[in-house]
Amino acid sequence: MVIVQRLTGMRPSELCRMTIADIDRSRDAELWYYVPKSHKTEQYIGQKPIPLGKPEQDLLAPYLERKMPEEAVFSPRTAQAERHAEQRANRKTKITPSQAARDRRRAKNPADRIGEFYDSSAYRQAVEYAIEKGNRRLPDGEKIPHWTPYQLRHTAATETSRIAGKEKAKALLAHRSVQTTEIYDHSDLGVREELARNRVNPFESTEESDIAK
Repeated sequence: MVIVQRLTGMRPSELCRMTIADIDRSRDAELWYYVPKSHKTEQYIGQKPIPLGKPEQDLLAPYLERKMPEEAVFSPRTAQAERHAEQRANRKTKITPSQAARDRRRAKNPADRIGEFYDSSAYRQAVEYAIEKGNRRLPDGEKIPHWTPYQLRHTAATETSRIAGKEKAKALLAHRSVQTTEIYDHSDLGVREELARNRVNPFESTEESDIAK
């Protein structure tokens, strides 16, 4: 989720609400298109299409397999199930009857425990937890500084502005002007498509290792 958001500059809420059906993989030979729904109406009307280039496609592809159209691309319910499966696989002692009973209850009522979608708050908390967990293993002087997912949108715009100029950074975020951050305009779709076609993954680049700089 972090890498996809960093590449595209989308808002955390847009990333969290992404479903399988929201991604059009048939429109272009090179690009996929994600059209976020309105938060209030769950409709696509007036929403900007987000072109997804090869780096994003490679990241997203495993999360699209064997899912129904209405399911979340990034699902906390699925992530929880995967963690439990990994824990069971790595267990060195025999599973206890109480743990077996808990596993059966989870399997019967997964929706009662955890939802299908992240929200922005849960996404932020997951990032904070990962930073805390990583910092427990790192020596002083190498600790990961605090950051939030919304900073990734700012970072994507800043880096695009540095490389391609402010106008293309504005287009990346679908802003009507360089100054505004709230009013969308579809006229810059061609620029967003160009950026997506030429995108590289900064997490795989030796030139940029700090995602929050």
